[in-house]
Amino acid sequence: MQRLALPYSKIPQLSSFDQAYQAGDQRLRPFYAASAKIDSFGPAIQQRQFSTKRRALLVQELQAQYANLEQPQILKEQLAALGQEKTFTVTTGHQPNLFTGPLYFVYKILGTIRLAEELKTAYPQYHFVPVYWLGEEDHDFEEINHTYLFGHPLVWEDHQGGPLGQYDIESLAPVLSELFEILGDSPEAQELKTSLQAAFSGPKTYGQAFMEWVHALFGRYGLVVLRAGSPALKASFAEVMKEELLQQTSKAILEKSYAELESAGFGPQAYARDINLFYLSPNRRSRIIQNEAGDYQILDTDLYFSESEILAELKQHPERFSPNVILRPLYQEQILPNLAYIGGGGELAYWMERKAQFAHYQTPFPILVRRNSVQLIDARSAKNWLALGFDWPQLFEETEPLRQDFVRRQTEHELNFEAEQAQIRAIFEQIGEKTAAVDPTLKASVAAQEAQIQKSLDKLQKRLMRAEKQKMDTELAKIQKLQHKLLPKGKLQERYSNFMEFYLRLGGQKWLSELLQELNPLQKDFLLLFEED
Repeated sequence: MQRLALPYSKIPQLSSFDQAYQAGDQRLRPFYAASAKIDSFGPAIQQRQFSTKRRALLVQELQAQYANLEQPQILKEQLAALGQEKTFTVTTGHQPNLFTGPLYFVYKILGTIRLAEELKTAYPQYHFVPVYWLGEEDHDFEEINHTYLFGHPLVWEDHQGGPLGQYDIESLAPVLSELFEILGDSPEAQELKTSLQAAFSGPKTYGQAFMEWVHALFGRYGLVVLRAGSPALKASFAEVMKEELLQQTSKAILEKSYAELESAGFGPQAYARDINLFYLSPNRRSRIIQNEAGDYQILDTDLYFSESEILAELKQHPERFSPNVILRPLYQEQILPNLAYIGGGGELAYWMERKAQFAHYQTPFPILVRRNSVQLIDARSAKNWLALGFDWPQLFEETEPLRQDFVRRQTEHELNFEAEQAQIRAIFEQIGEKTAAVDPTLKASVAAQEAQIQKSLDKLQKRLMRAEKQKMDTELAKIQKLQHKLLPKGKLQERYSNFMEFYLRLGGQKWLSELLQELNPLQKDFLLLFEED
C-alpha cells in the first residue's frame, strides 16, 4: 500500500479539540501528563508502580477468562509476562459493537498492538502487552446494535436491557444469517464465517462471544482482551467506589476541571453526577442516587439501601457496582500496569477531564495517544479523483465548492464579475462623495442603489455557473459519486464502513498484517492508504 499523511487541520470532519491535541496546542497542556512520543515512555515506566498482589490478581483473572479458548503461544507468553514487574500494558477500549461496528474499532486495536511493538524496540529491557478493554457493562444497545457492510445496514433486534455483555446471543441468529449471505463464498469469507460461527453460537453471553471473536481476529498478534466485571477485580476497586458513595468525590473535582477546560476554549465531554456508579441487576444497569433522607435508591427499581446496607452490598457483591464514564478510566488504571491509553478524539477529551481526579486517588495518569485515523482508497477511485484535477485534501471538503472549482477550471469563459463589481464599487464611492457634499442624508440611498446592482450581478453570476454546470453534468456527477463512495453519507469512512468489506477484498488476515505495519499511533497525521492497482 502507498501512503499519504495529511495534517489533522486538513480534515474538517475532525473536531477542533482533536485537531488541537494532535497539533500540540498549549492550551491543552495542563490536562495531560506527558506528550504522546516515544521518549515520554521512559519516565512513565520509572514512575509506574504496580504491586505484586495486583499483578497476581490480574493474571489469575485473565487465565480464567482464557481457560476454555485456544491460546497461541504468543498469548500464553503475554499472560505469563503480566506477572513480571518489568511488564507493562498499553490499552484501548471500546463497546462490543455488532460485528465490531465501524472501521476505527480495528484501527484502535491494531494501533495498540503496534504501539506495544514500537515500545519493545525502544525499551528492550521491558515487555509491553497490548490490551483491549471490552466495554461490556455499557447499556446503550441502540448505539452498538448495528453496522454497515457495503452500505447495507445490519441490525440486531433485541430488547433484553441491561449491560450489553450480559445479553443472550440467541437473538443474533437472524442478523448472523443475513451477514453470511452478504459475505459470499470466497476463502476470506469462509475464514470470517468460521470464526463468527464459533464465537456467536452456543449458550453464552454476548460479552463472552465478542471476546472470543476479537481473540480469533487478533489473538495471534498477542492482544489480550480484558473483561473487567469479575467480583475479584471489582473488589480491588471497592475503596474508590466506597468513597464515591459516601463522599461523592469525583463531581467536585471534575467540575473544577470543566471550568478550566472551558477557560481554555474547550467544552466538557461527559458531566459528572453526584454518584458515578450504576447498580447491576438482571437485565438492568441502573443509576444509584442518594435521596433527601440519605438512603441510596436504585433508579427505575424498588431497591433502597441505607448507608450500612449499601456498604455491606458493596463488600459482598462488588460485581454489582459498575463505574460510569467518569470512574471507568480510573478503574482501568488501578487494575492494569498501564502506560498509555489509545483512543479517538472524543475519548481523549474526556480522559483529560480526569487528570486531577487521578491525582486525588494517587493513580498514575497514562499517556494519551490518539488512535490512527485512516482513509482507505481503492486504485480506481484514486485514479478517477486525480483525473478530475483535485488533490487529496479536497476529498474532505464540501461537494458544491468542489463542483464550482471544477467548472471554473474547465470552462473557456469568465464566470464572475469581480473586476466589474470592483469598478462599480469605485464608481459608487465617487457618487457617494458627490452626493454627501450636497446632502449627507443621501449617503444611505446611494449605498442601497449599489447593493441592488451588486445583488443583480451575483444572481447573473450564479446563472452563468448553472449554465456551465449543465454542460459538464457527467463530470460533476463523478465528483459527487466519488465522495459518496469514499465518504459514505458524508462521514469519514472509518466511522461508517465495517472492516469486513476490506477483509474480503484485500486478503483477509494478510491485509490485517499489512495494515498493522502501516499504522503507528505516535505519528500525528491523518493517513491515506492507497490500494495497489
